[in-house]
Amino acid sequence: MALSTLIRTPVFAGRFFSQQVLKYGSVSCMQRPLASMVPISQHAFKEVTQTPIINSVRSFRTSPVSLSGEKPHDHSKLWVIEKGVAALMVPLLPLGLLIPNKLFDSAIAILICAHSFWGLEAMVVEYVRVLLFGPFLPKVAMGVVYFVTVTMLGGLFYLIFNDIGLCRAFWRIWRNMRKPKGLEAIAIDYVRASVVGPILPKIALGLVYLISIAMLGGLFYIIGHDDGLANTIKQIWAIKSDRQKS
Repeated sequence: MALSTLIRTPVFAGRFFSQQVLKYGSVSCMQRPLASMVPISQHAFKEVTQTPIINSVRSFRTSPVSLSGEKPHDHSKLWVIEKGVAALMVPLLPLGLLIPNKLFDSAIAILICAHSFWGLEAMVVEYVRVLLFGPFLPKVAMGVVYFVTVTMLGGLFYLIFNDIGLCRAFWRIWRNMRKPKGLEAIAIDYVRASVVGPILPKIALGLVYLISIAMLGGLFYIIGHDDGLANTIKQIWAIKSDRQKS
């Protein structure tokens, strides 16, 4: 009803308007201009679609792109390897000390050098950074780490294949450390059980241990509750110098 009322208005009921409607209706679709059938949105974005940005977006693909041949470092695997080496050293070290041979010595030497290398490398990467020291010094520090590792491995292999071996060298050092020294050596050499009986050497060794503990306690007392060890030595030296002047 509203449409019929609108058509009866003078504007739509005019002769000129009627002629234009009849003329437009008599023209076939094939004779109409191409621009009339193209959506308005394509005309509006005609210039925009020819810009490089839209062309780059048009060429966007969701297919996987082939990456470069360089693979990133897998630190999780390296962490697992480090923990495996540390766990393997726990049973291997006592086994090599109990059964010294070149096979166990070589395995222990390799594990020790690998463990030391990873520790030193982590220290260099953490504390000798490019942002703080420039690009040259970290390379030098890393070169020092490689040099120390290779030198240590070479020295251990030389000890294994050209000397007494790694574990046997440990036992020799242990025996030398267990030899009595100082007051203990004096008590053992001069207060012998074959000469003075079995009780007096034990008393002498007890006095040696008592003197050592008392000396250590006195030094710690000076360090913690007095002027300190270095200042005490300076004061004693100053008193001695004053006496010599007087």
